[in-house]
Amino acid sequence: MRWIALLWLAAASAQDTRQILMDEVYTIPASDWRYVPPVVLKQAPVTLECEFKVLSGGAGVRVGLVNGQGLAAMRQGRRHTTLATTSFEKSGRLRYQVMEPDEYAVILDNGLEGRGPAQVQLQVSLDFPGRVRQLSTARRAVVTAISLAIFLAIVIYAGKRLRAAWH
Repeated sequence: MRWIALLWLAAASAQDTRQILMDEVYTIPASDWRYVPPVVLKQAPVTLECEFKVLSGGAGVRVGLVNGQGLAAMRQGRRHTTLATTSFEKSGRLRYQVMEPDEYAVILDNGLEGRGPAQVQLQVSLDFPGRVRQLSTARRAVVTAISLAIFLAIVIYAGKRLRAAWH
């Protein structure tokens, strides 16, 4: 019974660190691109994740991520740096770990074949590092070894006590 309570407490204390910023459908004209409203991130590090799916039209879209400077350069038609990008696909996922606070914008590019407008379902979320973390392989091995040693010590101690009580 005590184990069930401990498991319940452990499950309750684990917090979901993922925050969905937007989940919307965007229409991107043929041979054009659009950006979703930029997000100002003041906390780093954080993982920005974009999941997308072309609902209709277009042979596929490309999703990219730019910072504030990259977005300003794109708006002016100048050369810019893209932090992360996908290939032209019907659906996919883009993940990028943001290490510096800045303004970031997700770009939707429908310039592959220029057939027609594309309707794209886009979900953008942030994953903040939280209390739930995984130990490295070496630390897991040490924790397992210590736990096993304590368990064996308890078993040996209890066995000796039972044996002495039996005789």
